[in-house]
Amino acid sequence: MRQYLDLLINLQGVDLQIKDHSNTIANILKDKEKLQQEWLKYQQGFEQLKVSCDEIQKRRRKYELDLEAKEAEVKKYKGQVLSVKTNREYQSLLHEIEISKAAGEKMEEEILRLMEANDELQRQMKETQQKIKEKQNQVEQQGKEFQALLESHQKDKQTLQKQREELTQGIKSNLMNGYEKLLKSKGGIALAIAKDGICQGCFIRIMPQTYEEIKKREKVYHCPNCQRMLYTESRSNTEES
Repeated sequence: MRQYLDLLINLQGVDLQIKDHSNTIANILKDKEKLQQEWLKYQQGFEQLKVSCDEIQKRRRKYELDLEAKEAEVKKYKGQVLSVKTNREYQSLLHEIEISKAAGEKMEEEILRLMEANDELQRQMKETQQKIKEKQNQVEQQGKEFQALLESHQKDKQTLQKQREELTQGIKSNLMNGYEKLLKSKGGIALAIAKDGICQGCFIRIMPQTYEEIKKREKVYHCPNCQRMLYTESRSNTEES
């Protein structure tokens, strides 16, 4: 049984390393996606600015056409002034001219406001384009770094998985099944060191007689509280075993 425990201890060490590499790989992919999303955010912001700019230009063109219509209207009314026969008609035309002029002035003000808004949007678009370029360079540079790290950790993980396969071949199936179940249910730690009569997995005290039996490594004992497989450090490291 001692040899199986040694294999299980080694297996757990390998599994912990595999877990570390898996977590690192996940974090690398997460950081890579985050960087990509940041770039996409700037890109979407630019597209939104472009839409707003197009909308302002459309509104400006509409006001310019309406202004032209009002100016033509004023010109028409002025032309009619010379042909009126009564003072009432004359005053009515003057009134229409004033209304058209006032409307035209408001349109001119709105056109000016839209021109200023367009200038500001153009400034923002230019600034955003620069940020997009900077972020794109960052995405490309860090993307290469992320890829190199990713490949390195994936390679190490593959090596460890091969080691795992070799270790599992030397462990009895019933022990392996129990180990795998604990691995899933105990957060990736199926074995715990019993030190000074205490389980280092959950820190519950173990019965003295059981602790002495654990030291012998003649049988697999489980912690009565956390159910992890218990073992003591080798004789070369401590006198406890």
